Amino acid sequence: MGSARVIIVGAGVIAAAQAYAFAARGAEVTIVSASPSGTPSFGWVNANTKLPACWGDLHLRGLDAHEDWMRRIPGASWFHQTGSIELIADDADLAGVALKVRRHHARDYQAEMLTRQQIAELEPDLDVSRIVGGCWFAREGWTDVPAMCDQLIQAAVALGARFHPHETVTGFDKTGVVTINESHERTIHHADHVVLAAGNGVRALAATLGRDYPLLEPVAPLASPASPARGPHSPTVGLLCTTAPTLARVAHVIRGEGISIRPDRGRGVVFTDHPTGGSWDRNDPHIWSLPQLFHARAQRLFPKLRDTCVETVGIANRVLTDDGLTIADWLDASRRLYAVTTHSGVTLAPYLANAVADEVLGGVRAPELAPFALSRFTAGHARTESSAAH
Repeated sequence: MGSARVIIVGAGVIAAAQAYAFAARGAEVTIVSASPSGTPSFGWVNANTKLPACWGDLHLRGLDAHEDWMRRIPGASWFHQTGSIELIADDADLAGVALKVRRHHARDYQAEMLTRQQIAELEPDLDVSRIVGGCWFAREGWTDVPAMCDQLIQAAVALGARFHPHETVTGFDKTGVVTINESHERTIHHADHVVLAAGNGVRALAATLGRDYPLLEPVAPLASPASPARGPHSPTVGLLCTTAPTLARVAHVIRGEGISIRPDRGRGVVFTDHPTGGSWDRNDPHIWSLPQLFHARAQRLFPKLRDTCVETVGIANRVLTDDGLTIADWLDASRRLYAVTTHSGVTLAPYLANAVADEVLGGVRAPELAPFALSRFTAGHARTESSAAH
């Protein structure tokens, strides 16, 4: 496996993991990225209610790979395996959640129902008067995404990889990729294989090869606080808020109605809600009302959050394929260009990196990747709606 030259395009979690996996297998790795790191992410690592079954199985392997890399990579500290709690606000929802827990048991995924008192013991600052119970997922947690990217790229560099941030790929030639840097200097990086792991940027890169790559357009109708978006919305829009330091203690990933909350690496918390964010156009100035809305929702669960303010807000277009699932496949018949895109990059990155590196360097495709080939978009397959895409 060892002597292949591989270019990784991108520097987010998927690209950083690919760089490490290829370098660990002895490849000569070059990382090229227009920006030095990835986009903002809530960072929830999970295999929770992912459909279809092959999608859920992929996430389970992602969890396994996270745990393995945390043990094996010196200094790895990005994955905080705190467990997560799903809050239940209404007695009518208890039966449905209990059924979900039984289904998780059937696939050996740790889950259990929690009483209101048990949740109060796990999260003392949570106002449990607003809930009737919940469920607990012990293996889940959150990832410090900037730390994950930095640590994996550093680990790859320690194994001999070269990192070229601030270089934009402008095209491909027969020997590798053509880039231009901030000084408008043109460079050709030579390689045997190129892995495109640049998120939404893969679509434009594929277009230079005459390929129509199936990613959702980041477009949505206008909305306002008084008039929510009507018609098709854009689930690609994600907005992430981080508070200043707070007295409120949030110990786990918490998911309630209209809000998801987790600890921050400082003394603040992070919160978001993808369905709410996805109903907005990121160019609508009214979208900046969402931090206040999310903060109010978070305060209803954790009243002590009234002592703090939203300190930073990140907004980005999430990476969503046309069917909401992962793509991991060759782009060309000569098997030089490989593409990896998924909105579940935080969970799936380590497993996808191992599987793709083995396929590119060894020529053997993992059976788990079979449902995630590009051919599913051209062989008359009906579009599916994955719950993981929302």
